[in-house]
Amino acid sequence: MLADVDRKRGKRASPALYARVAVAEYLRPSQGKQRLTVTLPGQEPVSDLRLVFVSNTDPWTYLGGRAIHLNRGCSFDGGLGLFALTSLHLPTVLRHLRQAVSRKGETRGGNLLRLDDVDNIRVTSEEPVRVQCDGDLIGECTTVEFTAARRALTVVI
Repeated sequence: MLADVDRKRGKRASPALYARVAVAEYLRPSQGKQRLTVTLPGQEPVSDLRLVFVSNTDPWTYLGGRAIHLNRGCSFDGGLGLFALTSLHLPTVLRHLRQAVSRKGETRGGNLLRLDDVDNIRVTSEEPVRVQCDGDLIGECTTVEFTAARRALTVVI
């Protein structure tokens, strides 16, 4: 989605622009929307995921002044956060979107795989999918591995 915002040359990035691009992407006819598989250390792979976010802090981002929470238990000192959905049906998307923008920021419920403080996350797909890191499009990949670098940064105030 962020890559689609980048293509809107001449348009000022704003919450409204991101929302319009997200809705347009969601409504675009299915083009064999990829199924993702997540593999975590010491666990069986979880298949048939439709959306995967990996983060290392909470809040994940902001929409204007509103914090977006995907993994409340994440911090720069710990491991990675995993937020993945098994369905992109409208009720599921709206429920988790509402939770993510709420002040409480507690994400839970059906069609959700959410873990905090994970050392390593491997995401695979049979077909290439767009991968973005910190708002930048990396490219299309079939395998991406994320590894936590605990206490890699010291912040002095």
